[in-house]
Amino acid sequence: MVFVNDQSGSGPTAADERRILVVDDSVMNQKLTVVQLQRLGFAADAVGNGLEAIAAYAERPYDVVLMDCEMPQMDGYEATAEIRKREAGTLRHIPIVAMTAHVAARDRERCVTAGMDHYLAKPIRVDDLRKLLDKILSIAS
Repeated sequence: MVFVNDQSGSGPTAADERRILVVDDSVMNQKLTVVQLQRLGFAADAVGNGLEAIAAYAERPYDVVLMDCEMPQMDGYEATAEIRKREAGTLRHIPIVAMTAHVAARDRERCVTAGMDHYLAKPIRVDDLRKLLDKILSIAS
């Protein structure tokens, strides 16, 4: 598992700090998204495919997952379906946000069918990201 920004033990953090998992096969996109999240005051970890996302989900609690849809080894649709399967019968439901360049209605429908809760079109604009995270995290509180 590759954590681009594992902040554990690296300086002071707020007790209520929110942690976000970024799942994207592009290292450049990972770094950009992690920097955007840092600027918004979030801690973030990043992994490169759906298999790594499932492992990270099992290893550490996250408040939100930002999931690329198309990746090698296991795509975001499959990873989301697996996470939802693991949540079945529990009270746990992690918000999963699709991140994709595909913006057609059928693409959004595919994300919803896979179990994703929200959708952000790439390239991700920091203002859109902030608004969506504010919405998700205020509902979850």
